[in-house]
Amino acid sequence: MPDSTTQLSWSGAGGHWTLHVLPTSSVAAVRDISVKCIEAHAAQKTAWRELTAARREADGVARETNRAAFQAGSDGKVPDKKALKKKKLAAIERVEDAELDFTAATAALGALRMSYLETLAHHAPALAAEARSDAEAGILELASALGIARQAGAKVASSTALLAALPRVVGGDDFAPVPPAASKNSADEFGEGRAPEVHAQIAADRLVKAIGFAKRVLDDLDAAEKEQTARSRLEAEADEAPDLDDDDEGDDGDEES
Repeated sequence: MPDSTTQLSWSGAGGHWTLHVLPTSSVAAVRDISVKCIEAHAAQKTAWRELTAARREADGVARETNRAAFQAGSDGKVPDKKALKKKKLAAIERVEDAELDFTAATAALGALRMSYLETLAHHAPALAAEARSDAEAGILELASALGIARQAGAKVASSTALLAALPRVVGGDDFAPVPPAASKNSADEFGEGRAPEVHAQIAADRLVKAIGFAKRVLDDLDAAEKEQTARSRLEAEADEAPDLDDDDEGDDGDEES
């Protein structure tokens, strides 16, 4: 079964990130760290909600304490500054705690993101082999669907033609089976053909294109992989080659001595 991808998006630490994880991968290491990323993402979202709630509460407390001080002054009284400050400080402390929790959760998620990408790179050959197998299986399924569409379209056309012709034969007319079209309906698109076999053929034509493009995509990916392999080999050979400039410098030194 093909790996299903789960998209994770989050903001924090001055940036925005999107990560696609594979929690159903057959590669255990990839599956495990994908699940960890999903859990860390949920924790980061929870931390953000707590921070948002804390900030909202702090704003409300600030307005409330200001109103209390204003009311006390209006009544000719001295506001209970100790109680009001205590309430404000408690709200501010909640915000500060929430900010620290959110920062830690964002950092943990960022670290997991890097570990996840490293794990993907390490297990890329196994993932690629599985993905190719799934793609080839999908192409075979498309080919099977193509055969079914063609056979089913022909079956519907011949059987409905027979059904439409029989009443005419019973009425004394010739037997001339012709596939009928459906009656018009307000839901039909303008100018749309109403013969079912026509749409079955359109579906078959689309499947032919899908199969062709899918095969071409695999060929393109193969070519890109071969090109990358060749490039990497050339770079490795260049790194291993002796440095001719160093040899020349050594020769010049010998001549001077």
